[in-house]
Amino acid sequence: MSSMSIIGLGIYARAIGTRAIEGGGATAGTFGTAPAGDIVILAVPYASAVPVVAQYGDALASKVVIDISNTFTAPDDTALVTPDGSSGAQEIAKAVPASAHVVKAFNTVFAHVLVLGRPLDVLFAGDDAQAKASVSAFIETLGLRPFDVGSLEIAHWLEGAGLLMMGLAGHGAGFNIALGVDVVSDVDDVPEVSTDKIAQVVRSYIKLAGHGSADGHRSADEVATLFADNAIFRNPAGGDVHRGIEAIRNAYHSMWDGREQRVDLVSLNVSGREAVVHVQVVFSGQRVDVIDVMTFDEDAKIASLRAYT
Repeated sequence: MSSMSIIGLGIYARAIGTRAIEGGGATAGTFGTAPAGDIVILAVPYASAVPVVAQYGDALASKVVIDISNTFTAPDDTALVTPDGSSGAQEIAKAVPASAHVVKAFNTVFAHVLVLGRPLDVLFAGDDAQAKASVSAFIETLGLRPFDVGSLEIAHWLEGAGLLMMGLAGHGAGFNIALGVDVVSDVDDVPEVSTDKIAQVVRSYIKLAGHGSADGHRSADEVATLFADNAIFRNPAGGDVHRGIEAIRNAYHSMWDGREQRVDLVSLNVSGREAVVHVQVVFSGQRVDVIDVMTFDEDAKIASLRAYT
């Protein structure tokens, strides 16, 4: 992935930084020093964004600058503070060096929702195709789905969507919400994932989870093949989040290598592409109840798994 750095110390800077560091592509620095990497996350309030990028000046030359700000000042605002026909991202673009490229992204995802580690949709806008490709790839490394909405002019409407999110949150939906995109095809084109197929995958998972101490390593390798390439697994022990097959395989190795355990299925409920599984794990004389919540992709691969104990 492209290397990146973050300008800002707020809750969103920490949220996106945590997910980026897990992917190995983030660096931390001292405010005012030249940002490292190809991508710079501008995680400051819009009111200070233009002065901040002006202070960095040529240090931002040839960088991709991701503006995550929203251009309203209070939760109950009904208007944006930017000039008519413009956006915060466009105003920031006027202040960066000519060789830098501003991309609007992340402003439609609440910081506290981002840190939950779930697969979310991130809408972004920009004028430079290569810069947008870099941002799209970066978003994917965070376990998120990128959606290109067009040129930087569309950033005005993304910022309006941020205001819309606040309206939803303040009028009954609450703040634990996320803006997403459902790609709907004709009925005949929608790949069906049968309940039986999902149940079969779950039972394969449970079979691999019950193993002798000598088989834990092999089981960890095999269980990783049940996951989608960009799947997310949250370990109940400490709540660690693992993204991608390799990270998930390593997580299961750390849990299963050299460990003997038996797994008994208590209940299995499948609805659509989601399964809720109650098992009892028996190891070292202990019996632990575990609830696994799984989602599946169109190929019946595990897209996400969160375990609760």
